[in-house]
Amino acid sequence: VNPPYARGVTEEWVETCYWQSLKIGCNVTALLPSRTDQRWFSDFIVPVATEIVFLTGRVHFARSDGANFGAPFPSIFVNWTHPPRSPRLPLVTTYPVPKEIR
Repeated sequence: VNPPYARGVTEEWVETCYWQSLKIGCNVTALLPSRTDQRWFSDFIVPVATEIVFLTGRVHFARSDGANFGAPFPSIFVNWTHPPRSPRLPLVTTYPVPKEIR
């Protein structure tokens, strides 16, 4: 899932990802802005995510016209799985964005 990054909308998507992950056999992975100061991060990611991957470098996106643009903020991948993990900290890793796609 790559939700829109507009303020207020990201929180709704993250909450939906969490609730969808509670379905049996469901695995949800989202590319999100790394905004650890937001309520959605502390409510729906830290206590319940299976894995958080902090990307070093900026993610770049290709538009349909072939132009590339970079995200103006750092990004993370978040994974939620069912059954939910036992209460513990999620697996946290970092992964560099390869230079050829920056």
